[in-house]
Amino acid sequence: MRAVPKRRHEWLLGRAVAKDAVRRLLERHAALEIAPAEIEISPDAYGCPRACGAWTNRLPAAPSLSIAHSDGTAVALAALDPGHAVGIDMESLDRRREDFESIAFRPEERALLDAMPEDSRQEWALRMWCAKEAVGKALGRGLSAGLRAFTITQMDAGSGGTQVELRDAALETFPQLRGERLIAYTTRDMDFVFATIMCCLRGAVP
Repeated sequence: MRAVPKRRHEWLLGRAVAKDAVRRLLERHAALEIAPAEIEISPDAYGCPRACGAWTNRLPAAPSLSIAHSDGTAVALAALDPGHAVGIDMESLDRRREDFESIAFRPEERALLDAMPEDSRQEWALRMWCAKEAVGKALGRGLSAGLRAFTITQMDAGSGGTQVELRDAALETFPQLRGERLIAYTTRDMDFVFATIMCCLRGAVP
């Protein structure tokens, strides 16, 4: 892998936690016990991770899988139902960029941030970012349609629920999701912010 050591480390760490997520999922819900070496994490045609191996022949479909890493920490999320897609993203609270909000968010999204307490604005900006990333991953395309093609329309400070709607290029790829409100759940753990989503996408992913 041609990358700086930090990137190589995070890539390897992400694959390690993905294998563990798949192994635990199969043990609990499919009564399968497999070794990490039996799970291959490889990219699909769009670069999204998928779990492969001979063991998939014993299942209706391979698990859905999503990986995220930031600042030397990695997480993974897996689901066994072939009709459900999963997405997970994480960011370190240390991530700061002066023009971050103007690049990542529409004016109406920044208005949602304005309603948050000033001392938690940075955290909620990252929650919104992670929610967009998680939805993009669940759809299997990442943010290839552009950051503003995933629009935050509502946030619940109590539950962490963050409502995402597709716009523009994202709707061209997924017209079935026009008007749908996809809910990513966000949280903070120490110095990291997370977003996760599990949604039924039967017939929605081309």
